[in-house]
Amino acid sequence: QFVQDTYGAFTSDEDRRGKIMQAYAEKIIKPYTELYSAKSNFKGFWFDQGSSDHSDKHRIVDNIREVMPFASVAINDSFEGGKIPLQNNNPGYEDFTFGHVTPVGVASPNSCRNYGMILSAEASDNGYVHKTVTPKWYNEWFSTVCDSECDATTSFSYDTVTSTSKSLAHVFMPI
Repeated sequence: QFVQDTYGAFTSDEDRRGKIMQAYAEKIIKPYTELYSAKSNFKGFWFDQGSSDHSDKHRIVDNIREVMPFASVAINDSFEGGKIPLQNNNPGYEDFTFGHVTPVGVASPNSCRNYGMILSAEASDNGYVHKTVTPKWYNEWFSTVCDSECDATTSFSYDTVTSTSKSLAHVFMPI
């Protein structure tokens, strides 16, 4: 009811979804950003499951940067861009990659599903990755090559000439 009182009655399911996403960015994320920027050394945000199905990531980042212009942001939207190889999935809205590994119970640490992130970080441009990377994520490659072990012959390359948007390669490794 709060969302309708604030943003108007819902006219369709799509309108309801959009208004809820707007309220999340403006009425939850922004006040928390204001609180943390005033009371702590909090300087970054990592949104798990930040796909467009669940959130308006651009509006979220815009609300954060309105309060904290230099905040670091990562948005885990692995279903939209992929995490193997690491790449800038959200140009202009991502400062570091989400780099969340596949759980060890699902894939071994040296499987390409995990070690592939390390190899792509090693192929980075002084620690930064770009949107344009070869080989690119696609389901057939992921389900065949990544089910095997990666080794030194597995390589990735980034287009650093035409790419202007980059993000810091970050991998959240299991212990």
